[in-house]
Amino acid sequence: MECTGTESPVVVLSAGLGTSGSAFDALARDLAARHRVCTYDRAGLGDSPPLGRHDPAPWPGNAADALAKALAAHGEAPPYVLLGWSYGGLVVQSFTARHGDLVAGLVLEDSSTAEQFVDRDWRTIRWEEGGRLVDTRRTARALRRTDFGDRPVVVLTADELSGRIARLWVGYHDRLTASSTDSVHVVAVDAPHAIHESNESIVAAAVDTVASAVAEGGRLPACRATFHDVGGRCLD
Repeated sequence: MECTGTESPVVVLSAGLGTSGSAFDALARDLAARHRVCTYDRAGLGDSPPLGRHDPAPWPGNAADALAKALAAHGEAPPYVLLGWSYGGLVVQSFTARHGDLVAGLVLEDSSTAEQFVDRDWRTIRWEEGGRLVDTRRTARALRRTDFGDRPVVVLTADELSGRIARLWVGYHDRLTASSTDSVHVVAVDAPHAIHESNESIVAAAVDTVASAVAEGGRLPACRATFHDVGGRCLD
């Protein structure tokens, strides 16, 4: 785990499937000018120890528990604003379900969802972390419902899919958006799955607006006012 910057709440970035925290290097440098920002490597990835043959199968729940322990060991005080990209979105969903008292707000960057583990449209994905297959059945059961309460939540959806699969993807993200009473759903226009690589500004704006709402104890501002000028199309 590496943390830089100051200010509260602490922003924690959780990367995609099989991806180390270095995927967020540029974004973390940007955010650290305004926030305390932490990146990290899940078990078996990057600089973290490899997964052993007898270790439990990876899944977002044990990844969330490990992250909570790592943040505490690193001396990072809650509350946290969690950003989860792709599979990392499942990790922060699990973190909120299992350690909700530590979580003040969320940004879900083209997040994976529980529907992908049961919908045949996604059957070609190989869910693997650190050389081990993810426990997909456990993940699907644990995350089929989400409840973010009144936490500020920004859901970002990439714009790379088309047709029926795009409609499904937006629908999944609509469900995540509806899981909070203070949320916005934004399409990152012309952005691929790794939105932070093609449009860092919209991801940074999502973190900034959630962190500001947390720090000020208020609600998210109007979606269009925040995201229109950084390539966002609001769906809420």
